[in-house]
Amino acid sequence: MIRSFALLVIFVSTLSLAEPLVTLSGGRNVGGIATTDLAEGFLGLRYAQPPTGDRRFRPTVTPEPTWTGTLSAKQYGSLCPQMSTTANGQVFAGNEDCLFLNVFRPRNRSGVLPVMVWIHGGGYTIGASQGGVISYDGSNLATAGNFVVVTLNYRLGNLGFLSHSALSKRLGIPSGNFGLYDQIAALEWVRRNISAFGGNPANVTLFGESAGGRSVSYLLTSPKAKGLFERSIIQSTPANEVPSLAQAEATGATRAAALGCTQTDAVAAANCLLKVSAENFVRDVPMSYTPNEYESRMSNVGVADGIVVLGNSAALARAGKVNGSSFMIGHNTGDGVLAMFSHDDGAHLNYTADQFRASLVATFGTAKGNQLFLLYHPSKYATVANAILDLHTDFDFGCYARKLARGSRTGSPTKKVYRYLFDGQIFGSLQYAVAALLSSEPSPMPIPLPAPYPAFHGTDIPYVFQNIPELYSAISSMAGVTIPTMPRDLVLQKTMGGYWMNYARSGNPNGNNPVVWPEYGNDETMPRLTVPVTLESKSHAAACDIYDQLYPY
Repeated sequence: MIRSFALLVIFVSTLSLAEPLVTLSGGRNVGGIATTDLAEGFLGLRYAQPPTGDRRFRPTVTPEPTWTGTLSAKQYGSLCPQMSTTANGQVFAGNEDCLFLNVFRPRNRSGVLPVMVWIHGGGYTIGASQGGVISYDGSNLATAGNFVVVTLNYRLGNLGFLSHSALSKRLGIPSGNFGLYDQIAALEWVRRNISAFGGNPANVTLFGESAGGRSVSYLLTSPKAKGLFERSIIQSTPANEVPSLAQAEATGATRAAALGCTQTDAVAAANCLLKVSAENFVRDVPMSYTPNEYESRMSNVGVADGIVVLGNSAALARAGKVNGSSFMIGHNTGDGVLAMFSHDDGAHLNYTADQFRASLVATFGTAKGNQLFLLYHPSKYATVANAILDLHTDFDFGCYARKLARGSRTGSPTKKVYRYLFDGQIFGSLQYAVAALLSSEPSPMPIPLPAPYPAFHGTDIPYVFQNIPELYSAISSMAGVTIPTMPRDLVLQKTMGGYWMNYARSGNPNGNNPVVWPEYGNDETMPRLTVPVTLESKSHAAACDIYDQLYPY
């Protein structure tokens, strides 16, 4: 009897520790890992051929390499080449062999599960599928919503977005957008393989933040991505005009010359670019530039190539060229904080009201400058810096979100649009330290704004991924002091996660949430996601009307 009991214990223990196993097409086995007590992960899966050697500066080559036996998928794959911030400054990290994705699913699941595919941000310059301090581990999201969650790498910087006339001639098609080709290849992999993990390839929601949100907006209107997802969520997409091929190739020629590739012969120039080291390609590539004092734009932004990107997503939406059945779009109340630091090392933080007004007039002209000063009058804010932050947030993020949402309602009135404003402040007792750490790239900077802080760029992510406790643990470890997880953060995590998961499951964000989220309509009503959730209409409409006059695309 004792021997039988011991064997039973061993048997049950073996079952609980057995690695998850899936079989892909062609009998290819993949062995994963238990990422939590409730979730399984299959990490570092190749979704395409490595973009190395002759495959550098080419559209993604598929299918992925094959294998025999059981592939071990227990570690994240290499991140794509980039400069990484460490205690010793900027160091090169990554490998060109980086086209990996990760799949997370609940350990206990039933039925065919909806799928969520995440595209990370980082200005098309930094970032990876696993995230960093803000983790993209999809385990908690998968178990909370009974989803299959996919996160992916894609080529960055010059290696992902360089356009050059020599490369275009070599390809026979416009060069650039290689990182977007990667994202499309990953979605094609999902369509082919996700059913083996229990996911439904016909119920895929694409979501991303910052440059990832920008990518989602591109794919929302790209003919190459048609049919690869059912719905999408665009979080804090930066406002960007899309350069023409001629403009992008001119920028590429300047970058190539800085790397020593000045040949006039196309073959020689292309060969030179193929020989430049990955480290030299990503070193000293700016994440953004400032066309004027109150706006920031991404430096690596893709190109209107007529294949992947037809033009500006808002204009394409107005023309009815929207993929999928619906989309959600929104931004954070403090998204513009990064742009503030982009101007004269944060000079805006110390502006007086008179300096603010004078700079608006100098940038936008007397009439519009004075209009904007009245709309963002410092008397409405705790400090002048808070007013400037609000303007940066609107002109770099919020007004473009409105433009894209409005465009789709005009061009595709039968397709539902949901818009939001995220105001989920980090409520911890060391709020200043947390905000400073999360809001800065590449290193923390003091933020002389009165608490409570607005929701800085990227702070929405842990609420969506259901990773608030993990975030506080990571911050506590870095700070060397325990930062208690505040109940309000957990409430907002549940509320926000509920909206996202309901939408990804059915196309409707509403369910058991405290406030009904209406479709975006003529009254422009949307939820302000904070504690408690509220509804507001025509948010910053007058300022965005001026933005639309300045940027009629």
